[in-house]
Amino acid sequence: MASEMVKAATSEKLKEMDWAKNIEICELVAQDPGKAKDVIKSIKKCIGSRSKNAQLYAVMLLEMLMNNCGEPIHKQVIDNGLLPILVKIVKKKTELPVREKIFLLLDATQTSLGGAKGKFPQYYEAYYELVSAGVKFMNRPNVVITQVHNPVPEAIIEPNKDNLSSRSNGVQQEANVQPVSDTSIIRKASSVMEVLRDVLNSMDPRHPEVYINHYLHPQL
Repeated sequence: MASEMVKAATSEKLKEMDWAKNIEICELVAQDPGKAKDVIKSIKKCIGSRSKNAQLYAVMLLEMLMNNCGEPIHKQVIDNGLLPILVKIVKKKTELPVREKIFLLLDATQTSLGGAKGKFPQYYEAYYELVSAGVKFMNRPNVVITQVHNPVPEAIIEPNKDNLSSRSNGVQQEANVQPVSDTSIIRKASSVMEVLRDVLNSMDPRHPEVYINHYLHPQL
């Protein structure tokens, strides 16, 4: 039953992917995970087909099963030796759209499964083998796998609001106080000296009190 469903969903006579049949197969595996083995075996045969359409529809069905049925499918893909076949197809120097579809599927799957330290590191190894071989596509930049180092965030020290307030007030007070220049003091002293000199020059040595009273009390 499972094999017949897969055969119908990947028929080369289809003009486009049959969503109804693919969903039906996903529901079959979801209700009975034991069916995953037969489904993957059938997909493996279709992927090995010489028909471009059959290959492409088989990969699209596999993608839908991986995204919706999870672990039973992932396990059967590994146990049935499907990963090496997928890698081999991608490495072929052909323009088949299925190559890029497989490459993207392996990338997304190994990422979702946790990469090299995940439960199924075989997907990471398959993807890394392709990357190491320099596989790339026209619309996709070359992928380089590197060890990611998470930068340690710098500690942000928030200033004390009270200290800022007191400093701000102090700056304002300093700004309001205008220092007296040395030039101003000298000018005032010079003016006083000139007045005193005039007083002394005009003073009668015999009656000094008259001139002093005149300068100190001019209204008298």
